[in-house]
Amino acid sequence: MIWRADCSMIPGLANHQTTNREQRTTIDKYKKEFWKLIKFGIVGASTFLFQLILYIIFTRMLMPDLPRVLIYSLALGLAMTENYTAHRLWTFNDQIIPKQSALRYSLIVITAAIVNAGIFYFGHHVIHIYDLKVVLFAGLVVPFITYAGHRWFSFRR
Repeated sequence: MIWRADCSMIPGLANHQTTNREQRTTIDKYKKEFWKLIKFGIVGASTFLFQLILYIIFTRMLMPDLPRVLIYSLALGLAMTENYTAHRLWTFNDQIIPKQSALRYSLIVITAAIVNAGIFYFGHHVIHIYDLKVVLFAGLVVPFITYAGHRWFSFRR
């Protein structure tokens, strides 16, 4: 038996280097996913602020007499356009984007918008919570749905 510095001749240690490589690969995947989640949070926060600013400008300055749900939907639609562009160009730019990504994205956004609008309608119109509090609550809940949908459906082949 010949001893080598890499211990490949010691029973049980021959696969040790492969295991380390696999562990490094797994750690690299987690790091990559963590940074993707951070990017998603940054884009989501900027989208939320954009939507909130639009909503405040529309409801308090430009269109105070229109129904709040209509204005909320308008602000949400404009914010979702910004959101798609930012995710495609930055958050999920390392993934091969399928041709149907806009359609897939739209399905997730429609689902999220329905949940978002439902929260707003129920919170503001049914149980009469102050509109900006409901906007903040929806802004905290809906991102969990959209991250999962975009990560494993919209921007995945």
